[in-house]
Formats: sequence, C-alpha cells, structure tokens
Amino acid sequence: MPHPTEILPTARGRALLWRPARPAPGAPALLLLHGAAGGAWMWCEGFAARLAEAGWLVAALDLRRRRADGAEASLADYAADARAALAALRRPALLVGHSLGGLLAQRLLAEPAVRGAALLAPVPPEGLWWSSLRLVALDPLLAHGVARMADGGAHGASPAGLGAARAALRAALFHPDLPEATALRHLRRLTRESAVAVLEAQAPQPLLPAALLGRPVLAVARAGDRLIPADTVLRTAAFHGAAATLFDGPGHAMMLDLDWRDIADHLLGWAARQPRLAPAEALVP
Repeated sequence: MPHPTEILPTARGRALLWRPARPAPGAPALLLLHGAAGGAWMWCEGFAARLAEAGWLVAALDLRRRRADGAEASLADYAADARAALAALRRPALLVGHSLGGLLAQRLLAEPAVRGAALLAPVPPEGLWWSSLRLVALDPLLAHGVARMADGGAHGASPAGLGAARAALRAALFHPDLPEATALRHLRRLTRESAVAVLEAQAPQPLLPAALLGRPVLAVARAGDRLIPADTVLRTAAFHGAAATLFDGPGHAMMLDLDWRDIADHLLGWAARQPRLAPAEALVP
C-alpha cells in the first residue's frame, strides 16, 4: 500500500490519506507535516504506508505556499492549514513533522486535538539563524544550493547541470548510496518555498516546552546532517524535556533515504510506549 487510499478534503486544502487494513483500536491519527520546498509526496515512497500497515490512520498534508489573496504564506498560515487538517480528521492526532514541518508541529503542540509530536530533524525553538550562519560560513556551496531549493531552482537533468551547489544539496539531503536516478527524481519535485515562512523561521519561536503541556515528544537527528545539525536537534529535545535518537548518515530528507524503514519503525515503537498514544492493541513491527 505505498500510495494513499484517498484524498482528504480540508477547509483550506487537502491531505493524502492512508487507511489501515487493520485499524488499531483507540489510536489517534498521524498527521505528517513536510519541510521547506517539499510536499505530501515526500511521505509517499513508503514511509506513510508503513505507518498505516501498523494500524494507524495516516494523513500527509500539502501546505499551501500562497494565501487566497496571492500573498506568500506565513508560518501562521501553515498552522491554519494544519488545524484544518486536524478538524477534517475528526479525531486526536500525533504530529510527525520534518524540518520546517517539525517547527510547525512544535507550534501546534498546545492544540486540544494534538496528542504529541515526532520531530524529524526539526527547525529548533531558537530558530534557524544560527544554523544558517554556520552553514554559510562552513559550506557556502551548500548554502547556495539551499537557497536555490527554497526559490524553486533545484531542478535539472543532473547535478552538473546546476553546478557544484546542486551536487552539494544532493549530498546533504540523501545518502551517497541512494541511486542517483532516485535522488534526482526527488530533487526535481522540490518546489518554491514561501520566503515569508523561511524568514520567520530564522527567528526565535514563541513555543512552550512539551513537558509543560504534558505532550510526549520524540526528536530524531542525523549524525551527519548539515542542514539541521545533530546538536541543534539535541537542544530541541532538551527544550521539550523529550527523548532524542541519533541515526547515522548525512541525509536530511530521512523519510526518503535508504533507512527510512528504520526511522518509521523507531517512531512506531516510541509511539506504542506512550500511554496517551498507544492504541489498545498496538501493532508495532
């Protein structure tokens, strides 16, 4: 079941939906929130389906980069998109947020329908300013590649077609052993990100620690991630009083990388151990 079973309309857009063949009784839904320049498609290579196979109702939201008036979306607009998806699900949900989607998940932790969050290489509460400065200083080629990704310029026939910055971006997002054709297919699907949302994400964020809200949080980092470095994720975990797990490898786009199954299974195991999240009959691989 790699592909979604249906489309879930929301008041502000749509989400892709995977219905489990054997629903786990009492389980909340899982709402997947993609990162900058991404989309719901990022969860469709198997990650969402694996969660659904474990008995969870899974929805992957497409964030809208522009508002109805044509203006670029803000983080508040993205939060409104996510709230509309939560309302459409009509049940409590665990948020699974990647990168910028991880920041969005943190901003939504106080929502009544939210039961907790799994944060995959999330933008930290301190904002991106320090990570961005560090990236520009230590790896200007990659910083240029990230800028090209955010403005929709990450397409092309090959990394050489857009130069060294494109190759640096490919190396930062995916393991070097991921087939080149697969990596290029993913890179071509990246889209222009809202400059407003990216700018807002640079600043320290108005967040409450998950521990104060009584929400369980899992933070997942890559040891070699150059976009959201592991030390940044560990600070995020400490802020929330949360568990943190470090996976080997450089690939920031972990739901598309070689070990996506390991990460999905780790998330499932963690969720099954949380009293507020575990269904009556947790179906963990």
